Order: sequence, then C-alpha cells, then structure tokens
Amino acid sequence: MSSELSSHLPIKYKDLAVQRKSVSGLLANVDWSPRVQLSDINGGGEKDFKAGTKAWRPALTSSAPQRDQLSLIKIGRTLSQDPNLMSENANFVLLSLQDALCIGLHVGQQYFKAAGVIELQGLNRANQLNTLQKTEFSQKQNTASAITVFCAAAYMAFKLGSYKEDEISATQVEFHGVPETDIQNPMSAIKCFLFYLAAYLDPERTGLVRTDLAMVKMALQYCEAVLNEIKTREPSLKYEEPFTEASYQLDGTDFVVSGFDVLRHTVATSVAFKKITFGEIVGNKAAKHAARRLASKLACFDLRRKANPFSAIGGVPKVVLGFGKPGTGKTMSIMATATEIETLCDFAGLPFLFWPMPDNVVSTYQGGSAERAMDWIKRFLDDDKVVFGPIDDGENNLEDRTRQGVSAGVREVVGVFLRGTEGASAIWRDNGVIGIFTNIPEQIDPAALSRVQTRHPINGAETEHDFLDQDYLWWRKIREIDPDFIKMKDPADYEYMSDQALLQSMAEAGQPVKELQDERLREIYEQVSKRHSITEHAFFAALFCAVTKVYPLFSSRDVRNIQQAVQGRIIDFDLPKVWLENPDEFYRQEYDRKVEMLKDLMRENMKKVSFAEIRHEETLRYLNAMAMIAGADRERKIAQLLEEADIRNATAKRLAERT
Repeated sequence: MSSELSSHLPIKYKDLAVQRKSVSGLLANVDWSPRVQLSDINGGGEKDFKAGTKAWRPALTSSAPQRDQLSLIKIGRTLSQDPNLMSENANFVLLSLQDALCIGLHVGQQYFKAAGVIELQGLNRANQLNTLQKTEFSQKQNTASAITVFCAAAYMAFKLGSYKEDEISATQVEFHGVPETDIQNPMSAIKCFLFYLAAYLDPERTGLVRTDLAMVKMALQYCEAVLNEIKTREPSLKYEEPFTEASYQLDGTDFVVSGFDVLRHTVATSVAFKKITFGEIVGNKAAKHAARRLASKLACFDLRRKANPFSAIGGVPKVVLGFGKPGTGKTMSIMATATEIETLCDFAGLPFLFWPMPDNVVSTYQGGSAERAMDWIKRFLDDDKVVFGPIDDGENNLEDRTRQGVSAGVREVVGVFLRGTEGASAIWRDNGVIGIFTNIPEQIDPAALSRVQTRHPINGAETEHDFLDQDYLWWRKIREIDPDFIKMKDPADYEYMSDQALLQSMAEAGQPVKELQDERLREIYEQVSKRHSITEHAFFAALFCAVTKVYPLFSSRDVRNIQQAVQGRIIDFDLPKVWLENPDEFYRQEYDRKVEMLKDLMRENMKKVSFAEIRHEETLRYLNAMAMIAGADRERKIAQLLEEADIRNATAKRLAERT
C-alpha cells in the first residue's frame, strides 16, 4: 500500500516486544475450562466421524467445567514427527501465532487507553466504581476482548492465507465451527481462542489433523471462522468507536486493521500473466473498447474512501461476458485487459490483483469445491486493491446445473458464485470485476448467466482487412530478421493495422442494432410498436412484459442488466489526456472532487447521445444475445444432425460408385 495513501496508526515491532514473554508461555501451555466437547452426534464411532457426524456440544456434566491444558508447541512437534525440531509448516504456524497474539494484545491495549479503560481499572481495584461505571467497565472489557481476539485471528488469516496456497488449497480437513468464544476480558478471550485452536490441531485430542500441512489449513479455517464469529457479535458491542474509527498497519507489511472488517485481512498474490496490448488483437472492436472502459473505471477506485467515484454516476459491472467460437482471441482479451488494468493502477498508485478462477476449483471432495470457490470469490470483496478475475472456459466451472451428469462440485461452485455476486453479504465496492469467457455460453448455468451485466461477442478476424492485419502481425517478424525475404505486394488501398485503431465510443463499433433476430421476439416487438413509440417509457415496460411470456427465465435482473448497459453508454467517454499524464490532476484528488469531475464529463457526453435511442439499441442487443444463447444448443444439434446426414449421403454415393 502506498505510503502517500496510508493514514493508519503504525504497529511497530518494538511495541510488540513487551507481549512476547507472556505469549510464548501461552504457546507452551494454555489452560481453559471447556464448556463444550467434540462428540459424535449419533453416538457413532470413527466410521461415523469420517462421514461428518462430529460436532461440538455442551459437556455432559452438571458440575463446573474441569480445568484442562494443552501445549501448542508439543502439538507442533508431534505433527512435525520430530521430538526436538519443528517442521517448516509447523514453525510457520507457531511463529505467526506468536506475532498474532502480540498484535491482538497490543491493539487491545491501545483501545484500553483510548476508551478510558485504564482509569476504570484503577477505580475497580480500589472498589470505587458506581453502578453505571461497573456496567461501562464490563462492556468495555467485552469490547476490548473482542478486539484482541479479532486482531489476532485477522493477522493469522493474513499470514496463512498467502502461505503455500496451492498445497494448502489441495489439503482437506474436517472443520466443525467455533466451539466457544469468551469475551469477559482480553486474557481470558485469548486463552479460550488458543485452547480450542490447540484442540483442533491436537491429533490425540480430536484426531482432525494428522500432518503439518493440515495444521496450516485447520489454523486458517479456525481463524477465519473466529473472524466471522466476532463480526456477528459486533452489533452487541458497546463503546467500540475508539477502535472502529481508527485503523492500524503493521510496519513493513500490507496487514491493516480497520474496524471489524472480516474480508480484507486475507491476502493473495497476483497470478503472473503474459503482457500484451489491445493493438496486438485483430478484430473484436466492441470487446476491446468495453475492456478499455472497464480498466479505466476500475483504476478510479479511491483507497481512502473505499469507493469508486464511477459508482456515483453509473457504477462498474460486477460480471462481464466474452463469448465466441474457439480461436478468436478470448484468452488474448483476458491478457490485454489485465495488462491495461495493471498499467493504469500502477499510474494511479493502486495495488492490482490478477485473480483467475483456478483450474482445480472443482474438487472430488464433498464440500471442497465450495471451499475453494469461496476462497476465490471473497477476494473481490476486499477493499484495498483492484481485482480482475477471469474465468476462462467458463462453461466448465459454471455449467448449467440442469444438464445431465453435472457434478456435485460444479453445483457447489455455481452456488458460491451466485451468493458471492448478488447475495445478502456480497458487498461490492466497484473495485473488482469477474470476466466469464466461453465458446459455448448456452451451457453456462442460466442463473449465473443472469449475473452478467455486459456481454460482447469475441469473433476474431471478420473482414478482409482483419485477415490482412492478422497475417501482417505474423510475417512482419520474419521481415525484421531478413527484409529481403518477404517479396510480396502490399495492398494498394489499405495501411496495415489502421482498422485495428481503438474506438472512442461504442457507437463506432459498427452498425447499430436495429432489429431482433429471433422470430418470436420480432413478432412481440412489432405488436408493441403498434401501441407505443420507443420514445415512451411504456414501450419498454410492454416489451419486457411480453418477453417474459416467450422466455420465462427473463426477469427483473435482465432488465437491470439492460439498464447497466445503457448507463455504460452514457458514461462511455475517455478520461482527459492530462489526467493520464499527471496523477495529481485526478487520481490524487479527494473523492468528492473526483465525483464532480466525472459528472462534468458525463454531462458533456449526454449532449452527444439520445437516451431513447441508446435504450432501444441496448435492449435489442441484449435480447438478441439472450435469444442467441438460448437457441444455440438447439442449433448446434441441428448442425450436427445435418453434418451426419451429409456424411451418410456421401458414404452412400461412394458405395454406389464402387458397385
């Protein structure tokens, strides 16, 4: 994170030194009186446990809970399979945990100072608290305890979330939720947190972890669950403002605590990708223009405000779709889009994460696909970076759940995708976009497809000039080696690559859409046109209502997608060149000022377009794409049968010739 944009209170390593001795003692031996135990729900044995029938439940005793002790250091040595030395993985977990506890206790102590808890402690020791002060002291102790555990768990998630990601992702563990959370006072809260973490990791106590890699995975899952548990308790906490109104950053790292924000604390490393420019792609004018606009909007994200000024004038699409037959440039479009976003983010001083959906997201392990999909999609809910996440060959991981033979893993991935893009807890801040790219969009789950807000065909080279340019990009490299080798005439009336110039607006992409291709939709359109003009709002209401009768899956979400496309046309403008030459001109301005600057550009652009015409064109464009996708599977089967019939006829003809 850029220091220019950072306004966080620093957490210095020297400030943590005072906590290390007591923390090390807790790692060696943590004691707690557990109120719950891990038991078989149905009284089954090991066989039932493997089937997932274990759960934490109240201890079956009427007496007070017995004190128990566990040693995380001993557990680490056991899982390392060495009585004296820790393995790399176990050592990483324990060292991270040591720092995490120090950070939690340190931030908790800062809250104590800011919230006046230290003064209340003095009065409490002197037995001088009145009734109101006793209530205040208790409530502030609860809040400090929640802060302490939250910060410790957040740092663990931050560290473990980026550690050996491929290996950890492939490791499976049985996690059964947070057994107990105590927030009476910070030290009690830390002991409860540590004891149950140790219980989860102890191969003898619960038997859930058998390897040091599983130790990392279990610790990560436990800490993420604790974060969510504290988050659910946030509304009941009192006097939390000294914590939620400040933010902290660990010196020399990207670890930031800014209130009870669960998702921002895990990190991911941007996946490497091949850098190419849009100028290296032939054809696909509309798709390239849309990608450029997308990159321009994402790079406007404001780190201070955690919002995008484009949100105030139209927003940024969450999900985009690029579709076309194989070999037309979908993968190149992904790389060029990522290159453009990264370039603009570097200029604007924004961290960028290229985050493609992993090929192994669908797992044969029950629940594993959902877990991997959640790990992937939650990065788009971060508020400290710009994220571009392509799903190449999207029909593989987002396949229509009604198709025969669709795996349980794909169903899990689709479910997570739907909840992550439009669920109750899916808070997008217009700094992340998912791009679905596919050859066969009709095989993508309809509900997932309905999340797409902008869609563009990627057809590759289509005109003679396109094919000339595609050849030119190939043979010019040979000519650079030996200029005399290429001895062919150039076209007399065309300059190479001139047709590949980037568009200034979507209106330049080609002929505007004037009619519907689907026969049934055309009939509906003609009926509606007899009653209303496209300059009437009633025209679109009547058209949408009629479309639902022909295509029952068409819904209000599709209407919102059309509205998003229209909004995109209204804000279809280039940022002034001076803004892209000096970041002080725009990117380093205050958020509200940036909003006003964009509104000025929007007003200027609105003078050049007709709202009714844009609305009409984008509606037809959307309906054409929808009908094409809906009918593509049927057309493919017809084409296949026709080809088989041709083959049979040709075979019969050859047999007749032989005889």
